[in-house]
Amino acid sequence: MNKNIETSLVKKIDQMVTSTEVKFACITEDKLADINSKMAVIKRATQSFGKRNTQTTSKLMTLNMLACSPYRALRQCLAQIEKKRTAIKESIFKIKETEIEIKDFIKSGTELDLLKAERAKSGISDSVLYLEGALKELAGFQDAYEQIRVSNNIRENWDEKDFEESEPRHHVMSTFRNGIRDMLAAGNLGHGTAEYMEQFGIHPVRAMKEISAYIKKCTQNGNDNYTDYVKFLNEMADKYSENYKEAMKRLGLTNLLTEPFLYKEE
Repeated sequence: MNKNIETSLVKKIDQMVTSTEVKFACITEDKLADINSKMAVIKRATQSFGKRNTQTTSKLMTLNMLACSPYRALRQCLAQIEKKRTAIKESIFKIKETEIEIKDFIKSGTELDLLKAERAKSGISDSVLYLEGALKELAGFQDAYEQIRVSNNIRENWDEKDFEESEPRHHVMSTFRNGIRDMLAAGNLGHGTAEYMEQFGIHPVRAMKEISAYIKKCTQNGNDNYTDYVKFLNEMADKYSENYKEAMKRLGLTNLLTEPFLYKEE
């Protein structure tokens, strides 16, 4: 980053004041000098940011919010990585275009074009912070992807078939997670949650009995810890992850996956 551009910000303001009709009401030379002396500290601290989310938010909220299965978490990591990759690529091309424009402005040599060149240089300096932030976010999701894959014993070259085969379990866990939230908020399953359960062959009344028994167990026996919560969701997945076949039967489906059109690794 061009530090001269940043540290000379206040100097430019001072030059503007002395060379134009701009007059501040209370900002004096000594106050400008005080602002300038503190800019280096602010600039250093700003390096901690430049990205949309912290690593904590990305890993504990973005991934948890959308994933009940490790494959879903991996997919979310990949989506975020691709999003950051595209943004980084566009940012790099934008900087390169700006650098060409700067050369043209300098070559022109007019007072206005030289001013445009100075503004463009300052813009590049500002862009670097956010470019670095995007790179840090991308690296964070790469790290999360590998941790999740290894922790869940997922082979490195997993494919679309692996992902599809994990989907019923994910949806069963999601329906029961939503059901717990509905029961805690209103004492009944919401219309959307009941419909979600039906789509995967789970009778809403049966699910409500399971959830009611779990909530009663939590309130009476004190089993209200996160580990038991995850254990309950996994138990429901073990118990009901094959129920989607009942829903298929009602529709007249004989196969859930059209395998010739799935990406598969040997």
